[in-house]
Amino acid sequence: MKNAKTFISGVLAGALAMSAPALANGVKQLIEAELNTVNITVDGVKVDGENILYNDRTYVPLRQIAEMLGKDVAWDEATNTADIADSHSKTFDGETVGNIGGEDVKKGELDMYVSLAKAQNSGISDADAETKAKENLAYDRALCAFAKENGIEAGEEFETAYANYIKNMNAQYAMQGGADGEFNKLLEALGYTDESYKHVQKMSYIKSKLIAKNSALYAPKGDEISKYYADNKEQFKYDGIKAKHILFSTVGADGNAMSDADVKKVEAKAYEIYNKIKNGADFDELMNQFSEDPGLAQNPDGYTFTKGDMVKEFEDAAYKLGVGKVSTPVKTAYGYHIIKVVEKIDYLQPADASVKNYITAQIENQKLDKDVSEKLSSMNASWN
Repeated sequence: MKNAKTFISGVLAGALAMSAPALANGVKQLIEAELNTVNITVDGVKVDGENILYNDRTYVPLRQIAEMLGKDVAWDEATNTADIADSHSKTFDGETVGNIGGEDVKKGELDMYVSLAKAQNSGISDADAETKAKENLAYDRALCAFAKENGIEAGEEFETAYANYIKNMNAQYAMQGGADGEFNKLLEALGYTDESYKHVQKMSYIKSKLIAKNSALYAPKGDEISKYYADNKEQFKYDGIKAKHILFSTVGADGNAMSDADVKKVEAKAYEIYNKIKNGADFDELMNQFSEDPGLAQNPDGYTFTKGDMVKEFEDAAYKLGVGKVSTPVKTAYGYHIIKVVEKIDYLQPADASVKNYITAQIENQKLDKDVSEKLSSMNASWN
């Protein structure tokens, strides 16, 4: 039973679960070494990380020193390799088609953004897709520049998390009967390449890190949540119902359907209780006494749902009832239900946790977008 409408759903909007890279497997042995016997500086700045002296060699904190030198470090879990370079950003091919903030834009990068615009906007024309691509590309360049100013880049943590994410998604699809690489095939069907989908997730990762780092600045304040709700109320239109029910199960203790004779007995019991309610008996008292719904304890005030959430017979009967009205016993695959509509819900309310979380995310992103737009305005963008 669902308690609230889901606003952001599906694989493509899912956030990556970030985790530290796994330790490389290898031979382990006990060694004697001296800790922090050497003072290490980079351009006169002391390296705070620990160093180890072993067999006349000094082992230093690689990532910290590389970052102090302005270098990017990438970890390849498959080969247990750490690579230090000026940047591990994707290098695109083709002629130069523009310049943003003093950095060229190659045709290959613009083409990727055009393909993304088409994947994310069904039926968009080629001309509109290119316009959208240029807007999004400029925004993402500004986002990355703003993130770098905040000490945020999509480095080793993102690479490891993304690799695990794709691996896990393919495994999930395989468990559901799909073939190897089924998730990648789904992305391709939706218009994404491995490269473009990873790029989308990378930008999402950077935004989430920026919002987390600046949470005090971006979090909703005062009446911002209520104002957003009032200004965007149609987003929360629900066409839902809150209803209680008394379930008389036709599923046996062994999990199999009852015999026809036993089903008849259950039906007779359901009508017996319905007639008591019709004659004035308290619905809640009978529900607590007779209902065989395993979710009753967690939902004593009823279930909130919209069209498509419940089995069809249950849904059809509930939507025909007025508030406070009770149905005759309704048969579904689970048994017989006596349904009482508690409330008709036209709009979800901001007090609902899912609504509040959704609005909070929208406000945080709006505030971040404002900062990124200001950054973009300082970066001269031109197209050939």
